[in-house]
Amino acid sequence: MTGPVDIVESINGVPVSITHGLDVGTSPNGDIEYHYNFLDYVFGADEQTIFARSYLGDDRADVRSYTRDLDTWPLALRALIYLQLRYRELTVLMTNGYEPLPKALAKRVEEGVAQFLAASVIDSGGRPA
Repeated sequence: MTGPVDIVESINGVPVSITHGLDVGTSPNGDIEYHYNFLDYVFGADEQTIFARSYLGDDRADVRSYTRDLDTWPLALRALIYLQLRYRELTVLMTNGYEPLPKALAKRVEEGVAQFLAASVIDSGGRPA
């Protein structure tokens, strides 16, 4: 079984793309009605895709996948660990909208993050500890 550290370091743990987007809406008189500044992440493997969006200034990423259940898909764990290293909060699109990660999946992500960080420690000589 591959551990979370190996999963995160694999090429499939890195987004296929990260795109910066800006969406501004104005009223007929020219006033700004809304202003969305965001990053879109796309993770993909085996013809399956996970999307995530984070609005700049927000410390949350909203994750969605239309093709697979995130609890049973190795790519999902890699993607969630990648995102958790960057954002404090992850939400997932469920039937009733975006909700926090299910507890069992959140625990696996936390363990993967901890293992990744432990393996990433550099000693004073610039070598992995």
